[in-house]
Amino acid sequence: MLRVLFLVFLLASAQSGSLQKEAPPAPHNIFILAGQSNMSARGGVELNATTGFLYWDGILPPECQPNASIFRLDADLKWVQATEPLHDGIDTTLINGVGPGMPFAHEILHLKPDYGTIGLVPCALSGSSIKRWQRGSPLYDRLMRRVNAAVESGGLTPR
Repeated sequence: MLRVLFLVFLLASAQSGSLQKEAPPAPHNIFILAGQSNMSARGGVELNATTGFLYWDGILPPECQPNASIFRLDADLKWVQATEPLHDGIDTTLINGVGPGMPFAHEILHLKPDYGTIGLVPCALSGSSIKRWQRGSPLYDRLMRRVNAAVESGGLTPR
């Protein structure tokens, strides 16, 4: 009886391991999304007149829909399929909505269908002045940490 239970446990373990989701492949064409609020995406962000708080309306235009060839480097420096808001977990100063990153990636794939996978590396921060992005500053260091993680994980710079 013990042998049967052990065999059932081994089979169940093997099956559950094969059902685990594999990490997506690292994209080969990397684009850095840095700048201020326009890049970190304020499209669809509105003020709730009742509460006085900002919120994202959740509306996704066609050019912002997920695509199996578009990835983003998330806040944990892992590649995930890109979904709006791209700067979720990156720009935590305000509510994020849709921005130019996804339409840009979609347009590249439209113009060059054989371009391969695209990796978007969100780094923007609302209301940040150019001075805050100087070499040696915390924003510059964060940007470089994210860029290095993107390249080290297999990505190449754009052609």
